[in-house]
Amino acid sequence: MRFPDTDYCTSILSIASPGSGKTYILLKCLKAWIDMGMFEEYHVILPSYKNEMSQSYDWLESYDHVYIYEDYYEMLGSRIVAQQEKNHELFKKKKLKAMPKIFLGLDDATGINKNLFQSTALKRAITENRHLRIQTWILLHADKGVISPKIRQNIFFVFLYKMKDNLLKHCYNEYVNFPQDFDDYKNDFKPFFVENVVTKEYGAMLLAGSRCYNTDIDLWFPDDSKKKEVKNKISTTDISNEQSGEFNGKANKKARVQQTGKRESEKASGRTRSNFSNE
Repeated sequence: MRFPDTDYCTSILSIASPGSGKTYILLKCLKAWIDMGMFEEYHVILPSYKNEMSQSYDWLESYDHVYIYEDYYEMLGSRIVAQQEKNHELFKKKKLKAMPKIFLGLDDATGINKNLFQSTALKRAITENRHLRIQTWILLHADKGVISPKIRQNIFFVFLYKMKDNLLKHCYNEYVNFPQDFDDYKNDFKPFFVENVVTKEYGAMLLAGSRCYNTDIDLWFPDDSKKKEVKNKISTTDISNEQSGEFNGKANKKARVQQTGKRESEKASGRTRSNFSNE
């Protein structure tokens, strides 16, 4: 199993308390994907973009095909979906050699919009991702009662980071489906999670449905002292516990978007610190 699925687009969910590293891993993956040209366009909703003191988002501005917004609007999602529907029709008619892929990321989605997960366009982007070739990544501080069942059922990859015990227990009940390894939360899962996630600086547990899981996410991104040695080794097609894209198998233990479409997207979105609105 690889992260992400490079043949099709999937939906990814990250859940963690603030400061646990979920944005860090998102940005690291985005940099790798941009470098390898995985997506034709990147639409990233960053509510704290202007107020980010560490300027960790600033590097995104140097790319013409990266669009940054401070809020999510239905018109934005609708335009992305419509663009991909048009591209899909052109692809079926063999007017496009390949179906373009789009990335849609929502950081701190818990505070973006209380009606976010009622968005028809977002639901379509997630539930029809393989058809529309839209890859979504949603980052949340909490999950209780936030995500609609229809969206939850179509999320494939889930990252769990450091979080409070009551939220971790909720995530265990909702997303962890490995009874052969974790039959009980208190005696099986929590001790494993503390040892393999909580004790690491950028610790995380990546779940791929009920197929497998990986807690070696911290090894995807070497520290600064090792970056020269592993230059260009990190990629989306090849990421894992040894910077390769395969899960560690612990569960076994027990063509460019058409220019017309792109210009329309640019006109609607406004580059970077977007003034995009639903007016």
